[in-house]
Amino acid sequence: MWVSHSHELLDHVFELETADDHAVYEDEKGKLRTTLLALNKEIGGNPFVDGSEFCLID
Repeated sequence: MWVSHSHELLDHVFELETADDHAVYEDEKGKLRTTLLALNKEIGGNPFVDGSEFCLID
């Protein structure tokens, strides 16, 4: 789950850090927020990434 989102998250962070235009910055900030919210929805209130069971990624 995290691995499938990691490249997208890092891409948005990179774009935020290198943006030379306020509109681009705000656009990437929105994309990052959307991606994080989607990831949070997948993980939910589970104590571990894969639910209630501890796994390698935790």
